[in-house]
Amino acid sequence: MPAKLEIDVKTILDNSPDIIFTIDPQGKILYANPSFYNLLGYSKQEVIGKSIKQFIADKEIYKTCMLSVKQYGACLNQDTYFVKKDGSIIHVVKNVRAVEKDNKIQYLVVNARDITILDHLNSLLEEAKEKLRKQNKQLEELVKEKTKDLEFRKILLEKIKDSLPVGMVFISKDGSNIILNSLSKKYLKANKLKGIKSLLLHISKNIKKGDRSTFLHQIRDIFLNKNCEGDFELKLKNNKYLRLVVKPVGTKKDFYGYLVIFNDITNQKKIEKELKDKLYKDQLTNLYNRLKLVEDLEELVNPTIAIVNIDDFKEINDFYGHEIGDFVLQEFGKFLNNFCKKYRFSVYKLSGDEFAVLSKRFYPRHDFETFIQLLISTVEKKVFQIGDYEVHLNITIGVCDEKENILSKADMALKQAKEKKKPYLFFDKSLDLSKRYAKNISIVKELKRAIENDNVVVYYQPIINNSTGIIEEYECLVRLIDSRGNILLPSKFLDIAIKSKLYPKITKIVVQQAFNKFKNKDVRFAINLSISDIQNHETVSFILDALKNYKNRDKVVFEILESEGIENFENIYRFIKEIRSLGAKVAIDDFGSGYSNFEFILKLEVDYLKIDSSIIKNLDTDIYSNIIAETIVNFCKKLGIKTIAEFVYSESVYEVVKSLGIDYSQGFFIGEPSPFLKDERRKEIVKN
Repeated sequence: MPAKLEIDVKTILDNSPDIIFTIDPQGKILYANPSFYNLLGYSKQEVIGKSIKQFIADKEIYKTCMLSVKQYGACLNQDTYFVKKDGSIIHVVKNVRAVEKDNKIQYLVVNARDITILDHLNSLLEEAKEKLRKQNKQLEELVKEKTKDLEFRKILLEKIKDSLPVGMVFISKDGSNIILNSLSKKYLKANKLKGIKSLLLHISKNIKKGDRSTFLHQIRDIFLNKNCEGDFELKLKNNKYLRLVVKPVGTKKDFYGYLVIFNDITNQKKIEKELKDKLYKDQLTNLYNRLKLVEDLEELVNPTIAIVNIDDFKEINDFYGHEIGDFVLQEFGKFLNNFCKKYRFSVYKLSGDEFAVLSKRFYPRHDFETFIQLLISTVEKKVFQIGDYEVHLNITIGVCDEKENILSKADMALKQAKEKKKPYLFFDKSLDLSKRYAKNISIVKELKRAIENDNVVVYYQPIINNSTGIIEEYECLVRLIDSRGNILLPSKFLDIAIKSKLYPKITKIVVQQAFNKFKNKDVRFAINLSISDIQNHETVSFILDALKNYKNRDKVVFEILESEGIENFENIYRFIKEIRSLGAKVAIDDFGSGYSNFEFILKLEVDYLKIDSSIIKNLDTDIYSNIIAETIVNFCKKLGIKTIAEFVYSESVYEVVKSLGIDYSQGFFIGEPSPFLKDERRKEIVKN
């Protein structure tokens, strides 16, 4: 035998999972592979040269095997039990073949496979079979019981089906199986249906001709696309209304068919119409009312509206009486509706003696003005015959063709037209100034009163360190207590304060209150400054004097708006240089709301950068906000600038803020603005 082949055979023997060994005709072991030692637990010295009988549990099996070898030269697939070194037994199936020379047995080759695990599996199998036999018996009993229950349910469902107050049809997915209840047979005038086409034919023949093709097209789509559903209101030839609902039974994966429900809704439609008429129609003129007008306006893109007012209508009521007055409104409503029909304009009755004319599509202003002029001249020439009375009318009209607040603007134009004694006016922005002036004057009065009575107050909103969770700073936010005791936010009065030159006084009050509040506190506080503060020499002098006389200057932070700073860089730069020389710190507020100018930040050398709420509020839902915030944070970290997240209003936003490495957080989730600091609020509660 070639050396290469010998090596290969030895490799095979050494790596075989089966026990392989050779014995001489007397049973002495000549060779055993590693599996022999591994499975039985003996060493080579304990095996080689020993009789195989030492390792066999049943000697009779050995004798039988040896007889077979002598007679046939082999002993195949014989069950044998080997004894392991620890005394335990393993079950094997073995094959023995004799190797002969000159018709004389030289040695025997034995291959044995461990089938102990098979014995265990067979035992488990038998147990499982027994268990299954018991379960089968139980299942048979259960099936009998369930069959009986199903028979009862089937009868019950049949009774329920026919007692339903609606028509019902079930169609199997291939259309071969159709179940109808008694009411559906009545609606369809059929006791049996043959497939989906038959169903559609019976439904469609009762529908009014104009609606039939649309319905058939839509319902065919439902039956072609499994798991679709539909809801139809059908007007029948007999002027009745039928609601038809189609629902899939099952899912796209396990689809069984369709359930079709019929319901006579004639009475319901009648009631709906009556209610709509009451809700949307003016009872006197039978025209649509203001509520309907508002709903119609919401759906339009380029409407034009005219509010038509009957001049001196109160005098008509006083002179002729309210009954004649009502007749006038009715007759004028009919006239206006007929006049507008050729223009395809809609007419509505508003309150009192007012009507509205609406163009639902774009209508050029010049053309609409021509229509208005013609309407006015026609009314002036027309005589309204009310019984024995001839009534002459004049009208005034306010027009608006702007979508936003169109009704109120048209009303504003009408009021201005009446005041200016003009027959009509189109709304423009100048008409809205009077209200604005009145409001501004009122706020200026409130501002002066608040300054005089110490009702300009400061609220404090906590800013926490995201690493420690400790409040390290408060932002000082101005509030105004008005004459009614209401707390007004800056958005209500600051712009007017700037225009009325009261703003510097408010800034000084805030600075003074903030410095007094924190003089004995070991915590930073931030004061907002606008460009008008920084450009006001008196205000700047006041701030610098206050800083010079304040011992904890390093606790003071001044916040400056990013957008204002870019436009007024030189002023900002000089101011920052001065306050930083005194030990105060600087923050750029609302970064990201405007230009987000990184070059601007580099030049100013600020201490803090507050990321704008427009970025922070969407961090937990918007990937782009995340990217922007991360860019800002990375930029600031490289420059040693601390970052503050504004508008942290929820836990989910706060968690993202922390994960991005933003240093501080501020917002309603952290704490709302309050006239008290956190420790002061607790003391106030205890005191009260």
